[in-house]
Amino acid sequence: MRVYLDNCTFNRPFDDQTQIRIKLETEAKLYIQEKIRDGTLELVWSYILDYENLANPFEERRNTIQNWKPALSLMWMLALKFLQRQTF
Repeated sequence: MRVYLDNCTFNRPFDDQTQIRIKLETEAKLYIQEKIRDGTLELVWSYILDYENLANPFEERRNTIQNWKPALSLMWMLALKFLQRQTF
């Protein structure tokens, strides 16, 4: 199964974990990341994530999020499939 995590989701572990909702959302995000690491889920990346992440003023957070970008991004494969179906 393919999953897309938006920038807010990637940043959730850096938020105030004393709030129960934030803590639960963080735990869910970390569980999903575990499943991505073990191959159960496939992470989909987008140029929007790149764009938003570049605007992150916190270098450690920015680098941590960027490290999740798949080496051969599924985004490019999907874009290529889309373009192959188009007639110009």
